[in-house]
Amino acid sequence: MSLPTEIKKREDRQGYWTNYYCPARRQKQWKKLANTMPLARRALRKLQQELTLGVNDKSFETITLSEYYNRHYKSDFLSDSGSQSWAGKQRLHIEQFIMPTFGSRLLDRLTLYDVQAWYNELCTKHPRKYANHIAGTLKRMMTRAEGRFILVNPVRKLKLLKPQRRIPDTLTTEQVGQIAENLSGRDKMFFILGVSTGIRKAELQHLQWSDVDLIHGRLFVRSKPARTVKGVEVPGHVIKDCEDRVIPLQESCVKLLKEYKGKATNEMLLFPATTHGGIIINMSEYATTVFQRAGIRKGYANLMRHTFASIFLSQSGNLAELQQYMGHSSIKTTEDNYAAFLPPKESTIHRLDFGLINSTKLQSDGYHTGTDDGKKSIKINKIG
Repeated sequence: MSLPTEIKKREDRQGYWTNYYCPARRQKQWKKLANTMPLARRALRKLQQELTLGVNDKSFETITLSEYYNRHYKSDFLSDSGSQSWAGKQRLHIEQFIMPTFGSRLLDRLTLYDVQAWYNELCTKHPRKYANHIAGTLKRMMTRAEGRFILVNPVRKLKLLKPQRRIPDTLTTEQVGQIAENLSGRDKMFFILGVSTGIRKAELQHLQWSDVDLIHGRLFVRSKPARTVKGVEVPGHVIKDCEDRVIPLQESCVKLLKEYKGKATNEMLLFPATTHGGIIINMSEYATTVFQRAGIRKGYANLMRHTFASIFLSQSGNLAELQQYMGHSSIKTTEDNYAAFLPPKESTIHRLDFGLINSTKLQSDGYHTGTDDGKKSIKINKIG
């Protein structure tokens, strides 16, 4: 039997591969080693040892999960012991959560039922995202053991739950009015426009006066190429999902924009970094500073966007219209993030009318047991 000796790269696949003749299949086959060269060298030596010992000929040895971890997995793939590295986090997951439960189990005796019950218990004690990291570590361990120590990976079909979506923080209408009163100038206009339109911080960063239609009360959110205006270089901006949109402005917002434009010293940008021009480089830091000036310690840029969505939906707005204003490519994104702000509605079934309100009373047993004499025939309207 020929052993693989070369590490190769394939044009149609990523990572490092090797090929060798497989007696069981009676043909040459490719096998992926790793995505990096150091791991590929170690994986190649391991594969040569396994082929020499006949492990790949389905002569599996009986080994427990802890023995497999200490002999093969830990020494080959978890060389970094730092707790902040990815390998260190995996080692922490294995030694703290996986080994106390399945360390003494044989690899071929590990069942999907036991692992699923263990994962469900993890979800009750830890956040779902953290539980998925731990279960994913176990799945990777068993995937590497498949074909080497076990025939079929029993954890392959483990169903992981989606991480729970966090309801975003928002401001009430009273808080919005209070913050607007505590601000002035550029900071006040920045906050009011962000709350009134819900546009992204990068879109606020590159917003120009040519994007504002004060006559018809509209705001154009669109991509812009890089250019030089009056000796000032203005970088280009491509909006997310590359779809331009139009957002209507309220009369109060248009009035404030007209007053702000009369006092503005920059003829191009709505929110320049200085009076001479140039965009604000760190928009997140600037938004946090604006909230701190208004008395909000932990404010951030997307808080204005979330506030717009919550007020819009709570005051008879719908998800389809909100999707257009927010610039989401799919309405599922809008629903996943902001459906919790929809006002509660009465169930539709209580408003249905089947024509049974004025009907005669039913018999005591609830069924008609007499004859059909004297009954009027009811004609059903056929559609089409």
